[in-house]
Amino acid sequence: MSAKFVAVALGVMMISGPALADCQEDLSDLNTKISKFKTQASFGSDLRKLRSAAVTFSRWGRDDACEEVVEEIDEMIDDRKEERQERREEAEEIARYTEAVPVRNLPGIVRASTVQGLDVVGPRGEGFGIVEDVAIDSTTGRIAYVVMSHGGLLGIGEKHLPVPWSVFRITKDREDLVLPVSEETVENAPSFEWEEWPDMNDKAWKSRIDDYYGSAK
Repeated sequence: MSAKFVAVALGVMMISGPALADCQEDLSDLNTKISKFKTQASFGSDLRKLRSAAVTFSRWGRDDACEEVVEEIDEMIDDRKEERQERREEAEEIARYTEAVPVRNLPGIVRASTVQGLDVVGPRGEGFGIVEDVAIDSTTGRIAYVVMSHGGLLGIGEKHLPVPWSVFRITKDREDLVLPVSEETVENAPSFEWEEWPDMNDKAWKSRIDDYYGSAK
C-alpha cells in the first residue's frame, strides 16, 4: 500500500469522521421513527432509502446535505402522522352518524322544543337542513312529522320538507338528527312554501309522504 494511498485514506477519515458524528444523533433518532412504519411497506421503504442517502452524504463530509435530508424525512413522517390523525377524526365523526339510534328508541317523553333547531344530516354527516317545526298527531299526542328547511340562502329560496318522525335516527349525544337517505332523495322530496302549509290530516297527502320515505305501515 503506497504512502500516497494511506495519506488520502486518512484525509477522508478526518473529513468524514467528524461530519458523521455531527449528523449521527439525528440519524440514530430516525431509526426509531422509521421502525413505526413497518406495516406501511412502501412508505417505510422510501424512508429507509432516504436515510441511506443521508448516511452517504454524511460519510462524504456533506453534513449540510445530511441534515437537509433528515429534516425532509422528519417532515414526511409528521405529514403522514397528521394524515392518519385526520383519517381517525373523520372516521370518528362519521361514526357519530352511522351509530345513530332510531328516534323510536329514545326513552321517555321527547319535548318538541328539544327537536326544533336541531341540524338534520345525512348518513355521513352531509348537511341536509334544520328542524323548523314539528307536527303532533292529536290522536296519539306523538310527533308525526318533522318539518325541516333545506337549501336556499338566508331564508330565500329554501324549501320546507315534511318528514315522518319515525324515519329519523339521532346521534347518541342527541345533537343531530340523521336522515338516512341520499342527497338526491332530499333534493326531490315533497316540499311546501312556509306560508302555505298542506293539510296534514289529508289521507292522500300522508300516504304520499309516508310512501316516499318508506315509512308507510
